[in-house]
Amino acid sequence: MKKYVLLGDIGRNLQIQGETPEELIEALRQISFNPGRVRQEFMDMVAQNCYLYNRSIINTDYPEKFIEDLEKNGFIIRIE
Repeated sequence: MKKYVLLGDIGRNLQIQGETPEELIEALRQISFNPGRVRQEFMDMVAQNCYLYNRSIINTDYPEKFIEDLEKNGFIIRIE
């Protein structure tokens, strides 16, 4: 089981967890104000917001790459 906290949320103890990238994305969708109609729509919206935030490029072609890029760019921080 992988556990992450979100950028800006350290200390508030809001965590996401999942065994697979798909489960992690669904956990993100569950806590999102705008979860989208389908997973791909959500991933695209998150990637766009990350780009607007600090010009990060987040791959949305595959769930694995999406989670890797969120972690690499500091939007999610692995804690376990």
